[in-house]
Amino acid sequence: MPQNKKTQAFVVTAMALALAFVLNMFPLFRMPQGGSVTAASMLPIFLVAWLYGPGLGCAAGALLGLLHVFHGDFYFLNPAQFALDYLLAFAVLGISGLFRKKPSWMLGGIAIACMLRTFCHVLAGVIFFAEYAGDVPVWWYSIAYNGPYMAIETAVCVLLFLGIIRVKVLDRLLRL
Repeated sequence: MPQNKKTQAFVVTAMALALAFVLNMFPLFRMPQGGSVTAASMLPIFLVAWLYGPGLGCAAGALLGLLHVFHGDFYFLNPAQFALDYLLAFAVLGISGLFRKKPSWMLGGIAIACMLRTFCHVLAGVIFFAEYAGDVPVWWYSIAYNGPYMAIETAVCVLLFLGIIRVKVLDRLLRL
């Protein structure tokens, strides 16, 4: 990649991270033990993955997870739970870049990436937060807790991505 393209990718990724961080600061709904529905804070990471591929998308996602930590919007018990709930859960958002050939494929990539993020949170719930399940089987409890807010967050991102495609914003970005 030529130096000017590397610089452009760096600047666009930094701007996307800043936007994702700001969007995350305005939750539409916050779950009692963590997790929230935001104003599409994952969407800028999906756009980085769309523009520059899954490698940079995964890196941007992991950095977004770290930004949650620096902002104080986190809770962790040990390094393994931290890695699963913050680093890996956000890094997998970049997987959507594997489906960047066509906008319709990217919608599937967004859905798959969100399912992977949900799985990370569910797994962390099963391993580290089982005491909250009470008499409910821990897998069901973790799915019931993490599934709804992630489903709504995914739907918000998909709808906004459809809007971006419709107004051809991505076409303009790809020509930069």
